[in-house]
Amino acid sequence: MEAALVGPLGRITLGSTKVTIGRTQDNTLVLSDPRVSSNHAEIRSEGAYFSVVDLGSTNGTFVNEQQVYSNAPRLLQPGDMLRVGDTKFTFEVTTNAPQPASYLGGSTMRATPPPPPPPGSAGVTPNFVGNTSYGMDKMNYGGYLEAVPASSYTPPQQPSYMSETQVPTYIPTASRQAGQQPSYTPPSPPQKRSPVRAIILAAIALVIIVGGIGGFFVVQHNTYVYNTNLTATAQSQVNSLATSTAQAIAQQTAQAVATVNAEKHSNYPPFTNVALFDTLTSPTSTWDSSSICQFGSSGYTVSIQQAHTLQYCLNNSGQFGEIAYQVTMTVQQGDCGGLVFRYVDTRDLYFMDVCQDGSYDIGDYANGTENLRYSSTQPSSAIIQGTGKQNVIAITVQGNTVNVFINGHNVDSITSQALTTSFFSQGQVGLLADNLGDPTVVSYTNALVWTAQ
Repeated sequence: MEAALVGPLGRITLGSTKVTIGRTQDNTLVLSDPRVSSNHAEIRSEGAYFSVVDLGSTNGTFVNEQQVYSNAPRLLQPGDMLRVGDTKFTFEVTTNAPQPASYLGGSTMRATPPPPPPPGSAGVTPNFVGNTSYGMDKMNYGGYLEAVPASSYTPPQQPSYMSETQVPTYIPTASRQAGQQPSYTPPSPPQKRSPVRAIILAAIALVIIVGGIGGFFVVQHNTYVYNTNLTATAQSQVNSLATSTAQAIAQQTAQAVATVNAEKHSNYPPFTNVALFDTLTSPTSTWDSSSICQFGSSGYTVSIQQAHTLQYCLNNSGQFGEIAYQVTMTVQQGDCGGLVFRYVDTRDLYFMDVCQDGSYDIGDYANGTENLRYSSTQPSSAIIQGTGKQNVIAITVQGNTVNVFINGHNVDSITSQALTTSFFSQGQVGLLADNLGDPTVVSYTNALVWTAQ
């Protein structure tokens, strides 16, 4: 099997050596493309597979026009289109391929990319993505601390494949050995028997027959008893196994129910009636789905590459008024995540930001204008700082008051008279990623909404 990149230089065969791509001469593949960074990306051998890694480039690396997260390996599949700057390659895998045009085994190759695409064509990332996910430019959002760099991400291992089943060896039955032909002796003529002797022999035969019948019934009885005992033992073992299995299943079910019940337990009275519960670990049609709002191994992920932009993804299961709303949040990369509530339309909504630098803020968009609680984000010791750290964040909305909870601590309370108007009386809930200057990826699990009884 042979893997290769097909692009401006023709067919470039990939080997076990890492291939670096960029504009400087220290790269394996040098591209004189103004949109390519000095050290832009690299192709890595992953055993029988290959992956591409963006090295923190300015303009990004794309597979099938989907941007690859910085420093996160992305496995390549046959037929994938790889774009670095404005230069495109096709990843191919062939078997018994002819001698390649070129082989990257530590040498340096240079390519001149095609002219850049016109404005508005593929490769330009718009501020709004899809029909059901929205980006919003931030205004007057200063005072944030510098974000901690994102931790690296290791993709799941490709599944191993079982070897073919061994063909059993067939041993033929031994052939019969031919015997000698028997000699034939004609029978002697019958002799006359004595009547007394015949009577004695008949009596003996009768005794033997009666004894045989008795023995047969004794044997049959013993066999029946043995089989009955064997069946009873087997049935007992089956019953025991079924009982233990049923007990194990019941115990696991009870533990699962207890876990779910514990997760559903509300700490925000009077909001104790579960109106929405989603673990966010399996795809569902009730949440927005796009390249920036998607389900993955770490939960439901919201991402934004555009600087100073707030991106949110909505739950479409219904409208909510006075509620408690909670979710477990992990900032995987970048700046801030948080909650969206009382969403009316793209210009009117409320939101709460919680940032991995240990700060938070709360605000709203009214007729497209952003209004913030604070001129700069506020620090809170309740926040577990750093990327890759879980924080349980929540809000309650009751009357004109919004309470902010982080890891069980009530860190703030604000009032907004607009919450009591008919326009903002209810709305959808959602999840967000806020890019304050760094590309941001936030994952969420266990979304819960409670209403009052």
